[in-house]
Amino acid sequence: MRTELICLSLFIAAVAGAANEGYYKLRFDELNLNEVLPNYRLVKSYYKCIVGAGRCTKEGKELRKVFPEILQTKCQRCSPVQKKRLKKIVTYLMSHYPDIWDGLVQKFDPTGVLTKDMLTDPNFLGKVDRRRRVSS
Repeated sequence: MRTELICLSLFIAAVAGAANEGYYKLRFDELNLNEVLPNYRLVKSYYKCIVGAGRCTKEGKELRKVFPEILQTKCQRCSPVQKKRLKKIVTYLMSHYPDIWDGLVQKFDPTGVLTKDMLTDPNFLGKVDRRRRVSS
């Protein structure tokens, strides 16, 4: 499930932020991550959509379509703002919803090569804090 969260994070971040030409421009760009990320049920529903195990909103369908490309290309078509949002999502998923993160990784990167590259590339996400935080 931790993989699912990573994938979901990548999707959300990739579609969020500035929408300059060449960058992803999706409905997901308008989502308030500070409201979405703490809501496990909402994050889980996006995850299920992305991995093909549940119903999808319009935003979810867009994410499901571009997510594999985002992972494979290290988000080349993401704006700087989208990359910043992606880092926020990945960090949040890894620390708060490891089950979703693991599910995303299992589905889209079973060997772990792409996510390892993504998490360690200073030009992509920079150093991502992998420590888990305890919810209070």
